[in-house]
Amino acid sequence: TSEECYLNLARSISSRLDLDRLPGQRSLIQVPKIERETVKKERQNTIELLSQRIEILKNQLQHKENLLSEYERDMSRLKQAEALADAKGEQLDQFINELRSKETEIQLLRQSLDRTREALLNEQRSVATFKKSRNSTPTSNFSSIKEQRQRKAIQEKLKRKDYEIDTLKNQLEERDKKLQLLSDQTMKMRIQMVMFKV
Repeated sequence: TSEECYLNLARSISSRLDLDRLPGQRSLIQVPKIERETVKKERQNTIELLSQRIEILKNQLQHKENLLSEYERDMSRLKQAEALADAKGEQLDQFINELRSKETEIQLLRQSLDRTREALLNEQRSVATFKKSRNSTPTSNFSSIKEQRQRKAIQEKLKRKDYEIDTLKNQLEERDKKLQLLSDQTMKMRIQMVMFKV
């Protein structure tokens, strides 16, 4: 009968909800007529109680599902942040290696520039010495032609040295710009790494 189905369902639900014996579990057939209204009210109260407990469980389950979803989103963001941090770390290492390479290259260029300047000074000293000796020594037509050739050769050499110095200066300036750019990029990368760690 429908009453038996109700009683069985109520007992089953109350058992699963760990509830004590609920009121209104007496069969109406066995209850005197005078008490039947009381049993019906008890059953109505039982239904409301079960509904409330089921609603509470439903809300708890929904809350746990929301927490689980939020946890999964946080884990996903954390994995993405870790992957991005690893990529940034590799990029930072690459920048640092390139920075060191540029610093070494600039150092070599400076050394080459210093050597070229020293060579230019030596050439200028040679020219000065040559001029002194020319002014103090009587010259013939032959020696005059020879001196002109020597002077022209020295001038050409000085021009080449000047050109080498200008070229080295330009290269040095270009490397300095690249070095500064790399330094700025490295600094930005370090700041980003710190932000990721935070």
